[in-house]
Amino acid sequence: MAHRHRMGLMPPTGATPLDASARSVVGCPASSAGARNLHTKDTAMQHRKSRSRTHHRRAHWKATAPALTTCTNPACGKATPPHRACQHCGFYRGREVLPPTGGDT
Repeated sequence: MAHRHRMGLMPPTGATPLDASARSVVGCPASSAGARNLHTKDTAMQHRKSRSRTHHRRAHWKATAPALTTCTNPACGKATPPHRACQHCGFYRGREVLPPTGGDT
């Protein structure tokens, strides 16, 4: 193995194992200055993603239509989100829980 000194197994040629400057150069875990592992990738971008790959990955990020149910009030019957009081008549599960808005929007 040509680079054993980089892995911290051997000091570089000419340095003693007790030499602090040699430890900081080779990335020996014993020194605070050389605690960084030399064989790990940094957080820099390694390869640029093409537009095609990006668009294929994002193709499944679709907005879904909201789930709607009909109002339980027979006189109203408008579309309402499930488990919520009707915004138009104020009914929820067959009884009035909110005052009716009176608007037809």
